[in-house]
Amino acid sequence: MLSSAAAALDRIDFAAPLVLIAVIIGVGALIALLAIPIHLLPVMAFIVMVAIPDRLLFIAPLEYFPPEVIIMFVWAVRKLLNVGTGRRVNVRTPVRAAVIVMLMATLTWFIVVAMSHTPTRSASWMVSFVVLLVLPLILPDRDREIDTLRRAWPWTGAIVAVYACLQALIQFNPIYDPLYKSLRLIPIQHWSVFRADASLAHPLTAGLFFSMTLAFCVGRWVETSRRTFAVLAFLNGLGVIATVSRGSYIAAGVAVAALLLLALVAGHRFGRDRIVLILCAFAVFGYFALQSDSFQERSNSIDGLGSVSAREDMWGITEATASWYRWLGAGPGTSESAAIPFNWKGLPIENSYFQLLISVGVPGVILFGLFLATVYRVAIRERNLSAIGGLTAALVAIGGYAAIDGPRTALGLLAFMILLAVNPVRADENIVKAYSAPVRNRRKSSPVRRAVVR
Repeated sequence: MLSSAAAALDRIDFAAPLVLIAVIIGVGALIALLAIPIHLLPVMAFIVMVAIPDRLLFIAPLEYFPPEVIIMFVWAVRKLLNVGTGRRVNVRTPVRAAVIVMLMATLTWFIVVAMSHTPTRSASWMVSFVVLLVLPLILPDRDREIDTLRRAWPWTGAIVAVYACLQALIQFNPIYDPLYKSLRLIPIQHWSVFRADASLAHPLTAGLFFSMTLAFCVGRWVETSRRTFAVLAFLNGLGVIATVSRGSYIAAGVAVAALLLLALVAGHRFGRDRIVLILCAFAVFGYFALQSDSFQERSNSIDGLGSVSAREDMWGITEATASWYRWLGAGPGTSESAAIPFNWKGLPIENSYFQLLISVGVPGVILFGLFLATVYRVAIRERNLSAIGGLTAALVAIGGYAAIDGPRTALGLLAFMILLAVNPVRADENIVKAYSAPVRNRRKSSPVRRAVVR
């Protein structure tokens, strides 16, 4: 992408010809981003983020400006330039004021904490946070982009999940392992059980993505009654199994249970019998997943037990680090480096909420929590089950590993799912079967009409 030109500058002393090539590629990418229909840019950023592993972005410019950030920045600029020039389409549901207020309060605190210490340490994280989450939420007329993302996410997850299953079957990553080897990157497979990472550089990040997509597809299945989403949910469930990530198992189970519980409460709209059937099917699938040989071996292996033991030390490290900074934060994205003096074992902070407590302090955690609460409020009021499921899976999964301050993919996935949560599912996306309440006069009031008028 555009940053490839800057990335090549690091090697100008011995690879000068590459600079010209990188510049040409960068200019070509810019022209392409300006020519592509604007509503396709967010979904392109999402796919690029999923397809390009974090491990490949080891050059300084790419760390600050990963490809998806560049694409979303171009989208935001083009969107701002188009404000007032075209017809407004965001007339169904405007962005809730409470969401924006809490988002801006959270952003303000993050900036204050970053400026109070060393701003450059937080620059990379803040750039991604602003471009991937803040700008898309405050910009108007994004319904078409979100609808496109809503359609693309399940299929993207299914394709990557099939690839993960293939990787687990052949015990080798046929696309990315040769690429890592050519770049002399250290192999990540060091566990007693082979764990698929697909294009996401680590099994935990892959498990996060698959659990989010699984819950999202189950939600879409309930919303639309389309069996296609059941198949996509099944494929992503196989992807979760291939990662052998226990936290992702839990995240998927909690998320699906939460969205089905909400659907049962609104049973007249979604159909209680179908929801109970989905719940039973998911329970059977979960049982066989937990009984798989790879899961059992991982749970009883030395590295699996060691991972559980290491997590027991996390609170002590977090408390010592957070208290050193007076519980006000060391700066967004700095939890790992800030904890070094108190982390004599060199353990990763395997809990994203502990990471936030260190990096943005108690006020930052509270503000970010209130922001997420307002997002949930919007999603629940609109019965946006798919986004509720995906967001719940994300928030559960990141509690089990170093996600929010670590791989840029986790923050991006969370940001894109929040965008889906605050934009309700359009009435015309739900088919007639989703509304099973008896109606006295069906001739005069069609299901589609009732869906729009409700």
